Amino acid sequence: MSLYLLDFSAVSGLLRGTAPALRRALLDEPGRRMAISALTRAELAHEVARRSGDAGLALRVEEFLMRVEVLPFDSDAAVAFGELKFQADLEDAEIEAGQLLVAAQAIAVDAELVTLTHWPDGLRRRVRVADSG
Repeated sequence: MSLYLLDFSAVSGLLRGTAPALRRALLDEPGRRMAISALTRAELAHEVARRSGDAGLALRVEEFLMRVEVLPFDSDAAVAFGELKFQADLEDAEIEAGQLLVAAQAIAVDAELVTLTHWPDGLRRRVRVADSG
């Protein structure tokens, strides 16, 4: 069974309803194992805290978290990050460190990264980026 690691941009799009093609793709393929990084979980916690008056968001996040696995960021992911960050530096790629960290975790756990962020071609060769619609 394939593992799909969703980054914050993908989760945010799903929760806000701004990524209907991604939602359909995830729902249309039974057997997809979906996960998020503990780093993405932290970003979700920050967003809920930042928008503390939005009870609907807190509920949507809670419901979403019941459907996905939260993977710890471990030593293998840290090594993959170092290599990926070096490649990004060589290519002068403008990708935020947080996105590189989650992408490195996808590499470490042999998952496809699900993102709404554009990835430069050179880095796409290192990270398996799922077609997110």
